[in-house]
Amino acid sequence: MRIWSYGAENKNLIRVPTPYYHLVTSVFKRKNSAINIYSASDLKGYKVARVRGVKHTSNITKDLAKVSDSASSEAMFKLLRRGNVDLALTNYIDGIEVLNKLNLENEIVPGKPLAKLKLYHYLHKDHQPLVNKVDNIIKQLKRNGKLAKIIKFAEYSVLNSKPVL
Repeated sequence: MRIWSYGAENKNLIRVPTPYYHLVTSVFKRKNSAINIYSASDLKGYKVARVRGVKHTSNITKDLAKVSDSASSEAMFKLLRRGNVDLALTNYIDGIEVLNKLNLENEIVPGKPLAKLKLYHYLHKDHQPLVNKVDNIIKQLKRNGKLAKIIKFAEYSVLNSKPVL
């Protein structure tokens, strides 16, 4: 699962043309925060946390001066909780999953989505003959509704599972 720009930067990979999912880049803030973010340009001036190496959040923060990289979403949300940063950026699904896992859903809340990006499958260039086959399967799964069912089940499973501690 990779965004479009991933392929442009990785010349050994071939993008399967049909997107099969999407991600929503979302901003998260402490519940009592008065900060309101409506677009990526509103992030300027705030201390923003992101997970190191995640392309969609790196792209959206590339011109910001106050960016903190974390090793994981859990570490990023702990920074936000402690007030070391003003905002955290991640995929909405990931953010909600981690908030549930850390029992922070009453302390940290999602704000407005900042971007919705299509996701693609990539193959190594050595597997170029498989591109059309994989693309046709994705198209078939979309047409017959099976992909939507798989996605719905996966999202439900992620968002409704609380770890047992």
